[in-house]
Amino acid sequence: MTKYYIKTIIIGFLLACSLSLSGCGKEDKALEIKKVGNYKVYYPNAKETDIVSDYVNIDEEDTDTIINELIIKLKEGNYSDAKAAVIPADVEYATYTLEADILTVTFDDNYLNLKGMKEVLKRAAIVFTLIQVDEVDYVRFQVNGKALTIDKEEIGDMSEDTFRDLIGDDADTVVDEQAKIYYADSTGKKLRSLNVHIESDGTQMKEEVIISKIIEGPKGTDKLGYYRTINPATRINRVAINNKVCYIDFSEDFLERRDGVSEDVVIYSIVNSLTELNTVNQVRITVNGEVKEIFNEYANLGGFLERNYDIISYGE
Repeated sequence: MTKYYIKTIIIGFLLACSLSLSGCGKEDKALEIKKVGNYKVYYPNAKETDIVSDYVNIDEEDTDTIINELIIKLKEGNYSDAKAAVIPADVEYATYTLEADILTVTFDDNYLNLKGMKEVLKRAAIVFTLIQVDEVDYVRFQVNGKALTIDKEEIGDMSEDTFRDLIGDDADTVVDEQAKIYYADSTGKKLRSLNVHIESDGTQMKEEVIISKIIEGPKGTDKLGYYRTINPATRINRVAINNKVCYIDFSEDFLERRDGVSEDVVIYSIVNSLTELNTVNQVRITVNGEVKEIFNEYANLGGFLERNYDIISYGE
């Protein structure tokens, strides 16, 4: 699966440099936009596995007009690689204010219906689109006049750096190494760690390779005492990393628990394996794009999941 890849926004960089000996920083952006005559609208692709962009022409110089035009484009949809709008039809965009270099955009309560990775990708697309405006360095979201809060965490001012983990070339890096992966022990109530060789030709993120190994289960006669935790029919719909949170979306098969394996073992085989990496501190799990409040009877999948040391068995 393709890593979520967002190209850094550089519009007419070489052109701007050639036009001025004084440098090609942000002070030249107004000139280069006027010369090039277009902006980019960013959006998740049809499968919501990547963020891509389309060029749009906005032949205006007034800042308010440019911002309004870009927001209209974000609400329209019908992009070249996706039909769904970045700002859904049921989400009402109320207003915006621009103070200093911070653009504050206010939505209604329906924005909170966006969950998990879908929300992160759409939020990143909006921010990347709007910070192209010369006067905008940061974007702030509000819902009904209050700062956007997700899982009790206030989302502050956002820029390219906020989504740095979604930018980069990790998916283009060949993986060939050992990773510590957690499987069920013989009781099905504890986890045991196992060093597993993982490899990828660069088409998958390391995190996705590890999840695939968990679904696959331990292999070989030397893996006795280790047991699969996840239904092998489970498919990985998408994986993304943002601010050291790994967002995973599974197919509905994930909800079918394996006999003899506790809910906690299923969940923390994923969480503990991924948090062995220095790129991941927390994990967020969705199923077909939706946050499931319970896994089978009680295990909560609604929030950010952190490493669980108590469930690890250190015995032979």
